[in-house]
Amino acid sequence: MEGIKIENVKQTPDAPLPMLPSSGSGEADHEMAPADQIDQSKTGKEVPDQVPQGQGRGLGNNMDPKKLKRITAGREYSLRYRLKQQQHTAQLETDVRSLQAELAVNSSRIKYADTRNSLLRAENSCMQQKLTALTRQLAFKNGLISPFSQSVSLFPMCMTK
Repeated sequence: MEGIKIENVKQTPDAPLPMLPSSGSGEADHEMAPADQIDQSKTGKEVPDQVPQGQGRGLGNNMDPKKLKRITAGREYSLRYRLKQQQHTAQLETDVRSLQAELAVNSSRIKYADTRNSLLRAENSCMQQKLTALTRQLAFKNGLISPFSQSVSLFPMCMTK
């Protein structure tokens, strides 16, 4: 893993690796394996690598075929997973760019709609004021006409008698 640093570990590349009981194949109890081949997740401690920097740990020919197959399958899975993550990240970045372009277009549309809405509200207010003024004029004129209309309604009665 990148970012993990081994501190306070004295490496002695000249010293041979101790032979430890193997835990991989289970064929024989007396089988021994070098310390750097023991699964680190089981021991809980990280063992310093004796591999030169930048070359990585190779798959040896003396390794159990099942273990070799399992390791290669794990590496292939990791590669597929990383590629899938990269594709997903690229898709998300494309979506972000698309949404940003849509946002730019829609923000100008919103500004236009807000301006138009303000104009329509001003026009509505003006029309309401005119309607109020005309309603008052109509009420005033109806008030002036109503006494005359009552007297006019009396005239036909007077004429018929």
